[in-house]
Amino acid sequence: KAWGRLSSISGLTIRYCLLEEELQKDASSLREYTDLCDSYMRIPRDERPYSKLSAYIENTLSVEEIEHVRVLAERYSIARI
Repeated sequence: KAWGRLSSISGLTIRYCLLEEELQKDASSLREYTDLCDSYMRIPRDERPYSKLSAYIENTLSVEEIEHVRVLAERYSIARI
């Protein structure tokens, strides 16, 4: 909605592409994690198999996958993962 104030760029889509392969892998891992969390949170609360998102993550991802996400969050200074 803020774009409306800047009529010269209204309607534009801005996309970014990571050129470094290692960064692409990191971004992909983080995107998969956020997609997993988002898809779980879209389930109505009374239909969720776990009461907390953290329990769902612990029972869905391996210990190695969880640790990898934590390392990436620390490396890129991402909060609340």
